[in-house]
Amino acid sequence: MFIKFKISNRPIAPHLLVYTPQLSSLFSIWHRISGVGLAFFFTTFLIFIRIILSSNFACNLLTLISFEISQWIIIYFNLFILLFLFYHLFNGTRHIIWDFGFLLDIKYLSKFSLFLLVSLSLILIFQ
Repeated sequence: MFIKFKISNRPIAPHLLVYTPQLSSLFSIWHRISGVGLAFFFTTFLIFIRIILSSNFACNLLTLISFEISQWIIIYFNLFILLFLFYHLFNGTRHIIWDFGFLLDIKYLSKFSLFLLVSLSLILIFQ
């Protein structure tokens, strides 16, 4: 049995490299990554707010001012958070629509994928 697989140069067990990635699977993976990124951001944001609102507000404010974070870092950070948020929102909406059994055809998948990419591009342009 194993000789047949060695002759045809096919792997014995299925592997990720055997399958071509589908558009829906890539969107699903990026949906999970954006969810983890948003969870990390909001957790960090809440910790940051907790530090600011502690009893040593003046000392904490002076410490934050002394960091002198570059304006470009803040702009890019806001841009990534905005992209993660809108991607997660649009892709989550697509999953909810699919859960109700609508738009499950391949042609709708490609149209929604195009809509998702165009909307994220517009967010990048007009941010």
